[in-house]
Amino acid sequence: AAEEVAPSRTKKIKVTFNATHCMYDVITESIEARGWKVVRSETKAPMCNLHWLDQSGIMEWFRRVEPWMKINHYPGMHNALARKTCLARNMARMQRHFPVEYNFLPQTWIVPNEMIDFEKQFDEFGKAKTIFIAKPDAGTQGRGIFLTNELSKIKAAAADRETGLLVVQRYIGKPMLIEGLKFDLRLYFLVGSKLQGEGLEPRFFLFRDGLVRLCTTEYTPPTLENLD
Repeated sequence: AAEEVAPSRTKKIKVTFNATHCMYDVITESIEARGWKVVRSETKAPMCNLHWLDQSGIMEWFRRVEPWMKINHYPGMHNALARKTCLARNMARMQRHFPVEYNFLPQTWIVPNEMIDFEKQFDEFGKAKTIFIAKPDAGTQGRGIFLTNELSKIKAAAADRETGLLVVQRYIGKPMLIEGLKFDLRLYFLVGSKLQGEGLEPRFFLFRDGLVRLCTTEYTPPTLENLD
């Protein structure tokens, strides 16, 4: 008779998920559906396997991450690309170095830091023929974004302490649309390199999956008559 094999008594390690800074139920519901343990205690959270941060304090958590932990942010994103002012500065640097390749960027200002140069876009009455879009630096989900051709509205928003810095751009009035709807794409592209001889050979990876976000109403081009 074949020898019986005793069942393994190895204890299965349960993945723990730090939800103390997670703002969205859909995330925790997805975690629970996978059978992982959701931790909401501040004292137990630091030792979790996964950390999901929807609030500030990202840099502080990066200093706590151990090799066996994962966090829902990439190092350098928060202070280089994810904040609108940081992205604007870095894109401006790229435009200076590669003017032809980056000529798709609309004119951009960070106010009030670049207010003197920005004021040159307006006439003596504080009006402009061009429409501008203003976005709060730390805003999300479209909050605080507005269109205007009036300098006074930009100055008022820039003076608001809660708003903080603004990124202001010339508005693109004829954007690409999908069936009449504005949209944006979230694609994940990794730029790496490997040693090749005495230099580095760049390597590029595009993740097969991405996100598409669509507006819920058809796009209406802004004019000086319908801004308000």
